[in-house]
Amino acid sequence: MQLVNQQSSRVAKTARRIVLMFQFYKQNIDLKDEAFLTFVSEYLKRKNVNADKVSYHELYVQVRSAIQEYLRVGDSTLRNDG
Repeated sequence: MQLVNQQSSRVAKTARRIVLMFQFYKQNIDLKDEAFLTFVSEYLKRKNVNADKVSYHELYVQVRSAIQEYLRVGDSTLRNDG
């Protein structure tokens, strides 16, 4: 497949990045893990985010930030243990 213009190339690059991000999350997070769910809930609480009152977009942004922090904290814990 040949991309027609620069914008299409940017779209393709962005789409690949998003898919890779989701794959990374899926490989590194157990959605049934209570520690993960508690971490996300506590993160939202610390940020004063009311999940029932903010827009979906804002909740998405905040949960994504929580996931990134969860992975960062877990990664630093693994580095300190090893």
